[in-house]
Amino acid sequence: MADAKEILQLGIEAARDGNRDEARNLFGLLTKQDPTNIQAWLWLAGVSDNASQRRNALERALQIDPQNEMAIRGLRALSGNTRSGGTERNRSFIATARERTGAFFGRPATPTVKPSRFNRQVAEVAMAPEDELTDALDTFDEDYDNEPRGPSPLMWGVLGAIALLLIVFLATQFLGGSNSIGNFVASTTGLSDKSSSDATAVAATIQSIAATKSAIATMTPAVPNTPTPMQATLLEINASLTSNGIGYGIRDPLVAGDRSGKLSDVPATGRYFVVVVMVSNSSGANKAIPADFFVLKDDQGRSYTVNVERSNKLVEVGGGRGVVTDVAAGDELTSDSVPRSMAIIFDVKADATNLHLYGGGNLTQGWQIAANVQ
Repeated sequence: MADAKEILQLGIEAARDGNRDEARNLFGLLTKQDPTNIQAWLWLAGVSDNASQRRNALERALQIDPQNEMAIRGLRALSGNTRSGGTERNRSFIATARERTGAFFGRPATPTVKPSRFNRQVAEVAMAPEDELTDALDTFDEDYDNEPRGPSPLMWGVLGAIALLLIVFLATQFLGGSNSIGNFVASTTGLSDKSSSDATAVAATIQSIAATKSAIATMTPAVPNTPTPMQATLLEINASLTSNGIGYGIRDPLVAGDRSGKLSDVPATGRYFVVVVMVSNSSGANKAIPADFFVLKDDQGRSYTVNVERSNKLVEVGGGRGVVTDVAAGDELTSDSVPRSMAIIFDVKADATNLHLYGGGNLTQGWQIAANVQ
C-alpha cells in the first residue's frame, strides 16, 4: 500500500492538473487511511464539489488542530457565503492566506514540464503548499457562484399554470352571468374566433366547480355501510330441515344443558353444553355427519362447533350407543331415512346467553336451545 506522503503528493498533482475527481478520491482515501492527516482534510476541502463536503472536511481538520488558522478562516468564510456576497469574502480570506504564505510556498514563474505521474518516482515536496490549496478553495467558490439560481424552467411552467387558473377563478367570482364569463374565457383562451358555445361550456364547468367549493370544504366523511345481519327464523321444536340428503332437527322433548360435571377428566375452557339432535340419511349413500355440520351461536356473536371427542366420551360414560343415544358423533349413518338420536357437545363460554342451534350451513333457520349455559 502507498504511504501517506505518496498518496498526498499524487492528490496534489491531480489537483494541479485540474483533475478534481481523481484528487478528491485520493484525498478521501488518505483521510480513511490516516484520519489525523490535517493536510489531507484541508486539500479535500479544496477540491470538494459541494459546500456540505467542504464544511465537513474543514471541521475534521479543526478537530485535529483547533488552532489551525486555515480551517478557521475557511469555515468562517463558508458560513458567510451567501448567494450575493460569499465569493468576495472568500477571496479576501484567500488573498490574506497567499500574503502570509506566498513567501514560503510560491510557485515558479515558468511552470516546469513534468513527466507522466505514472512513470516517475514520487519526489519529496513540502506538505503544505497553501497557495495551491487556496487556489483550490477559490475554484470551489467560483463553481458555487456559477450554479444556476432561481426556479427551474419546469417550476416557472408550474407557476404560470397556477397563475392562469387563479385568473380564471377570480373571473368566475367577479364577472356576473355565464355569458360574460363565456366571453371572458373565449377572449383569454383564443376561443372567440371559434364557437361561442365552446367558451360558454368551459365557463359553465368552471362556474359549477366554483359553486361547489363550499360544499366540498364542509363535506363530512360518509359513514360506511355496515350490513345488517339477517334475522334468523326460529323454528318450532318439532320442525326438521334437510341439507344434502341429511335430515336434522332437535329431539322432542328438548334435551339440552350443561354436562361439564360428567366430563371432568378434561375440563372445558368454558362449559360443556350438550344438545340431543335427530338425524337421518336419505342421500343414497352411507356417510357420517361432518363435525362442522351443526353450529351453536350466542347473543355475544360467538359461534361454536361440535367437539366430537367429548361427544363420544359422553355416550361412553352414559352406557354406550343405544343407551344414551342411538348413534355417536362421527358415526356413519345408513342411507335408510330412519331418524336417529345423537348427542353433540359444544365447549361454550360461561357467559354465553340466548343459545341458538343451526345446521347444514343454514344460518337463517334454527332453534332456540337455552337462555344461558347454567
